[in-house]
Amino acid sequence: MGEILDCSVGIVDSGGVAALGREEVPMRQARPAVDISFGLPAAAGCYLDEKKADRQTIEDIIVTMTTGSITAIKEGFDVKA
Repeated sequence: MGEILDCSVGIVDSGGVAALGREEVPMRQARPAVDISFGLPAAAGCYLDEKKADRQTIEDIIVTMTTGSITAIKEGFDVKA
């Protein structure tokens, strides 16, 4: 998948708070969120192979889903730096 996805998902621990992209969420939610998000590219690869879908469209969907889920986790677990 594209560079945006590669750069957007990563954990930086700063005292129990993780920076996921531009969002900060508690580490206890960040670790599973990142681990689960890694399944999206695998599922997308299978979808591309099976459906012969447009690669760019699938990549755009994955990036949107990943960043949207991180934003939703941040809003659900509002943490102030």
